[in-house]
Amino acid sequence: YNVDLCVISCKGLDMEKGITDTRDYNATIKKAFMRSAKKVFLAVDRVRFVKEYTFPRYISGRLLKS
Repeated sequence: YNVDLCVISCKGLDMEKGITDTRDYNATIKKAFMRSAKKVFLAVDRVRFVKEYTFPRYISGRLLKS
Protein backbone atom coordinates (compact mmCIF):
# COMPACT_ATOMS: atom_id res chain seq x y z
CA TYR A 1 0.00 0.00 0.00
CA ASN A 2 1.03 3.61 -0.57
CA VAL A 3 -0.70 5.68 2.09
CA ASP A 4 -0.22 9.34 3.02
CA LEU A 5 -2.63 9.43 5.95
CA CYS A 6 -3.99 6.49 7.94
CA VAL A 7 -6.88 6.89 10.39
CA ILE A 8 -7.67 3.77 12.44
CA SER A 9 -9.78 2.81 15.41
CA CYS A 10 -9.24 0.04 17.93
CA LYS A 11 -11.00 -2.11 20.52
CA GLY A 12 -8.61 -1.32 23.37
CA LEU A 13 -5.92 1.23 24.18
CA ASP A 14 -3.29 1.20 26.92
CA MET A 15 -0.33 3.58 27.09
CA GLU A 16 2.07 0.75 28.02
CA LYS A 17 0.62 -2.22 26.13
CA GLY A 18 -0.43 -0.27 23.06
CA ILE A 19 -3.28 -0.64 20.59
CA THR A 20 -5.34 -3.84 20.53
CA ASP A 21 -8.11 -5.39 18.48
CA THR A 22 -10.12 -8.57 18.90
CA ARG A 23 -9.74 -9.97 15.38
CA ASP A 24 -6.52 -11.10 13.70
CA TYR A 25 -7.47 -9.91 10.24
CA ASN A 26 -8.32 -6.40 11.51
CA ALA A 27 -5.02 -6.15 13.36
CA THR A 28 -3.07 -7.38 10.31
CA ILE A 29 -4.66 -4.85 7.96
CA LYS A 30 -4.19 -1.98 10.42
CA LYS A 31 -0.52 -2.90 10.95
CA ALA A 32 0.09 -2.89 7.18
CA PHE A 33 -1.49 0.54 6.75
CA MET A 34 0.36 1.95 9.77
CA ARG A 35 3.71 0.72 8.41
CA SER A 36 3.22 2.33 5.01
CA ALA A 37 1.55 5.58 6.08
CA LYS A 38 3.43 8.85 6.40
CA LYS A 39 1.11 9.90 9.26
CA VAL A 40 -1.14 7.76 11.47
CA PHE A 41 -4.07 9.02 13.52
CA LEU A 42 -5.86 6.91 16.10
CA ALA A 43 -9.57 7.72 16.49
CA VAL A 44 -10.82 6.47 19.87
CA ASP A 45 -13.38 7.44 22.47
CA ARG A 46 -12.89 7.26 26.23
CA VAL A 47 -14.35 3.76 26.63
CA ARG A 48 -11.34 2.29 24.76
CA PHE A 49 -8.76 3.43 27.31
CA VAL A 50 -7.28 0.67 29.50
CA LYS A 51 -9.68 -1.86 28.00
CA GLU A 52 -8.23 -5.36 28.01
CA TYR A 53 -9.37 -8.54 26.33
CA THR A 54 -8.73 -12.19 27.15
CA PHE A 55 -7.12 -12.81 23.74
CA PRO A 56 -6.00 -9.44 22.40
CA ARG A 57 -4.49 -9.05 18.95
CA TYR A 58 -1.76 -6.43 19.29
CA ILE A 59 -1.65 -3.82 16.58
CA SER A 60 1.14 -1.78 18.10
CA GLY A 61 3.30 -1.87 21.19
CA ARG A 62 4.03 1.12 23.41
CA LEU A 63 2.45 4.28 22.02
CA LEU A 64 4.70 7.00 20.68
CA LYS A 65 3.97 10.56 21.66
CA SER A 66 4.70 13.33 19.17
